[in-house]
Amino acid sequence: MFSGAVNSVRAAAENYLAKESAQGYGQPYAASALGYNNSNEGYIWGSNSLVMDNGMILAYAYMNSGEQRFLDGAISAFDYILGRNPMDISYVTGYGTHTSLYPHHRYWAHQVDDSFPMAPCGVLVGGPNCGLEDPWVQGSGWKAGEIAPAKSYMDHIEAYSVNECTINWNAPLAWMSGFVTGFSKDGIIIGSTGNGSGVQLSELKSAGNQNGQNMQNATQTNGQAVTNQTTARAQTDNAAQQTNVSTGAKTSSNVPLILAIIFAFILALVIAGMVFIYKMTKLKQGSGKNE
Repeated sequence: MFSGAVNSVRAAAENYLAKESAQGYGQPYAASALGYNNSNEGYIWGSNSLVMDNGMILAYAYMNSGEQRFLDGAISAFDYILGRNPMDISYVTGYGTHTSLYPHHRYWAHQVDDSFPMAPCGVLVGGPNCGLEDPWVQGSGWKAGEIAPAKSYMDHIEAYSVNECTINWNAPLAWMSGFVTGFSKDGIIIGSTGNGSGVQLSELKSAGNQNGQNMQNATQTNGQAVTNQTTARAQTDNAAQQTNVSTGAKTSSNVPLILAIIFAFILALVIAGMVFIYKMTKLKQGSGKNE
């Protein structure tokens, strides 16, 4: 049973090596039907995740066989993701001189609201998608079939069909990062991908510091907002407390007057009752004498 699984992985890996050889940028992925109800061919939603998933198959084939060509194929898949592609862009935020910056995300929303942070380094976006499946892409003027499949990408937070970032394609990114670091002789080499100009550590540090500063600014902004809310709430509570104290003081000062009024009212009732009884008694006595 185990040998059957190994053979299946190897057969799939051979297929992906053949795809890499047929592609201009060495990725283990090619255009296919866009969906069960769309026979047009192109790159589908989350194409980068398929590149990474297929790279994992090549990695497993290498671990099973030790054959260098499978390792080279897995690294070639990673090279495509990190910049060796028709867009000349690293689809992982913060890695490279030209990277995706604005993944579709609720919190990393600096592009639409500068009070929110930029995305941190290390986020894989979905990548080219020929399906024209979000309003931003549809409104950009793209027409089905007019753009090469591997170039059907734009870096904008609203273009969620090409720039979405999900767990199910960042998981293989993490796995492949660990594999390449562990099994490749040189690991992930700074400057070996992208536009060829190389990435200096100082530039990475600068980019990291910028993202860190954005995060810090956002944290400070959020913290200041919380502080302002807390201060406003405290001021409101103090005002309410002062109002209550003032009202209580006024109420306390009015107590004697209220009690005096009540006492006077009761006294008036008693006197009126006594006068009524006296008059009735006198009237009864006068009536008896007349008889």
